[in-house]
Amino acid sequence: MNAVTRDALEHGASRAAAPPRGLAAILRSLTWREFGYFLLVALLISAINATSYFELAAKGHAPMKLLTGMVLPVLVVPFCVVGWLLADRGDDALLPRMPRMILCAAGAALLSALLLPHVVALMGLQFNSEVHFDGEPKHIPDWLMQASFGLDVSFFIGLSYAVLEMSGRRRRAELAVAAEQREQAALARRLLESRLAAMQAQVEPQFLFDALVDIERLYARDASAAAGNLDRLIQYLRVALPRLRESGSSIQAEVELVESYLAVVQALHDGRPALAKWIEREAAYRTFYPMLLLPLIQRAVRRDADLPPTIDLEVAHRDGGVHIVVRVAAGGLCAGNGELERVRERLHGLYGGRAQLVCTEPDAGTTVFTLRLPA
Repeated sequence: MNAVTRDALEHGASRAAAPPRGLAAILRSLTWREFGYFLLVALLISAINATSYFELAAKGHAPMKLLTGMVLPVLVVPFCVVGWLLADRGDDALLPRMPRMILCAAGAALLSALLLPHVVALMGLQFNSEVHFDGEPKHIPDWLMQASFGLDVSFFIGLSYAVLEMSGRRRRAELAVAAEQREQAALARRLLESRLAAMQAQVEPQFLFDALVDIERLYARDASAAAGNLDRLIQYLRVALPRLRESGSSIQAEVELVESYLAVVQALHDGRPALAKWIEREAAYRTFYPMLLLPLIQRAVRRDADLPPTIDLEVAHRDGGVHIVVRVAAGGLCAGNGELERVRERLHGLYGGRAQLVCTEPDAGTTVFTLRLPA
């Protein structure tokens, strides 16, 4: 994970890598999600206060307290929001996050307790009122009411901040896990591609050696035919060798590689196996990966003593994806070899579970390889 990603995760998904500078920038960074959260908490507290004051209002005691108790939590919201923004967006270099969170919560509660009684009075509401003990009215000192109000606000602000902080930490942890998973997937893909490149680099050394030996022998009998076979081998290498530097290809390019490979095989084995192909135009230049199709062809022609007479190749859109079907006029190619499993492993690494290789033998003399690729 790079430094920018770590920094973004550390400071939260809703913030940039660096915290906002200046009070105006911090206030402008407020999100509707944060404002809605504090407003919802305030409305819930207003509803709770209303239920406790209904009984007093019904008895005729301090009816104005009902309205005050419903309005005050909403008036606290701006103090909560500003305190949260300063705590969340502040600079860790000046003050660590947790002490800053505690200081801002205490400051928001203190300012609310000091200023809101005067705001309530200007609105014509009653912050303090007489209470009745044993039928006698008692007046509670204003400072004691403010202290009690400040403690109540401190509790709810602290609880609100804690919920937001824990939610943010969980979100950052989820983002960190997702980033690690993406990085691991990218590493796995790069590893798979390097293994693919290593396989490409082999370019069938035994096949090349046998082809050169056969061409050398043919020169003694028919120099013209030998030169033609050598040209075909060179053409195959011209097509195959650039794949060593490529991590991606297309279906058409891989079919051309198969054709150049089979041209050499056919020249050395009296035209066997004959290749018949049908490629749907829309699928021809679809992105594909090297060394997924050629290994199937190589598996079909590797037995020199029993080469199949024909190989049919079909590429078409089917079932919401692309199917590459290789029909070989030879049986017994589905079992007893780890090469198919290696192709399946590469398919899984490149496409996940969205692609598969299926090998079937509909009769004793036919093998069908089907590569099913996602759309």
